[in-house]
Amino acid sequence: MGRDLRVGSNANRSEDHGDSFGHDGDLDAGVPLRREEGSAAALLVGASAGVESAIRAAATRAGVEVVTANPGDDARAALIERRFDVVLISDERHTAIARFAQLVTRLAPSAKTILLAKAMTVATVVEAMRGGMIDVMELPIEQADFRSRLLSAIERSREDRDREDRVHRLKGICKKLNDARAEVSEQARALSDDLRAVREEADGKLDDVAMTAEYRTLLRQELDLEDLLRVGVEYLIGKTGPTNAAVFLPGSDGEWSLGAYVNYDCPRSVAQPLLDRLASDVCPELSQMDELMRFEDSSDFVESLGLGTTTLATSQIVAWPCYAKSDCLAVFVLFRDSKRGFGDELATVIDALRTVFAEQIATVLRIHHRATGGWPNEASDEDHDEWDDRKAA
Repeated sequence: MGRDLRVGSNANRSEDHGDSFGHDGDLDAGVPLRREEGSAAALLVGASAGVESAIRAAATRAGVEVVTANPGDDARAALIERRFDVVLISDERHTAIARFAQLVTRLAPSAKTILLAKAMTVATVVEAMRGGMIDVMELPIEQADFRSRLLSAIERSREDRDREDRVHRLKGICKKLNDARAEVSEQARALSDDLRAVREEADGKLDDVAMTAEYRTLLRQELDLEDLLRVGVEYLIGKTGPTNAAVFLPGSDGEWSLGAYVNYDCPRSVAQPLLDRLASDVCPELSQMDELMRFEDSSDFVESLGLGTTTLATSQIVAWPCYAKSDCLAVFVLFRDSKRGFGDELATVIDALRTVFAEQIATVLRIHHRATGGWPNEASDEDHDEWDDRKAA
């Protein structure tokens, strides 16, 4: 903060002052400190008793409290303990003037420093400038002039103090605003993440609805069981990717049999033992539950069939029942090499489609029962050969 040096001399003062320390008769000169600004305080350092008396008398008339301190630790402690508007440094007993003035600048940045010099010399003025002082007054003081310059220094100090206080308050406000901004940003980020998650969930549900509607539209066109199996399995494979797929249907005697098979990398002749075991052992169990089953490691199951050397030993198997109301009308089984496997997202696709498939089977059964009273004839061996030759897309 810049400081303007003002140099004043008492050489041309009138000779009719009250005493050698400048006690003049014009005690009303100068502008008193405005009361609403609070009590002003000045620290007087290194002054003799006579100078102290003169300073105190002039300052009291101006409404300024004067606190005295000896040079060194005493003055440093005073600056730390209290806030002063002006620091008056007398060179009568103080030798390190510039160093002490710099100390004042560090400890009390808003305080203005004035040098009280025994003699007005170039060296004195230069030292005052080096110390950042704003004024130099020659002793003895002329009271009216002293009061005027003292109050001017206090006014400048108050302005700087107000500026510092405003800066401090603004920094505090900025910190609070920054903290609030960070909090709002965090809340906005969390809200954005929540909205993104909700949107993704909603988009996923809309996709499921659209997929279900498409699947239902395709299946409703098929009133023949064989065509229904073909369309239903082909659509499902389009969602899961290339895979071996088998659909098992319940018979009137409670036994399960293969209704359709799609070969991807395991011909039916190789998979037949597995398909027979699935029909006899797995389908009756799956028809009693509603969960999707995924066999991560099917090696033990396949080896029990004596097929450990085939590709089935390294396959991952997914199976699930298809219910219409409380009746299990089909069981799906998909299997392919475990290196590709089936992702968790497949469960959503299966859940969305399997009920639609079962509902259409129930529709076909109702129509056929009205006509014949039983299941449609099972696909002939010739038909099985056609399915066996079909490759997954």
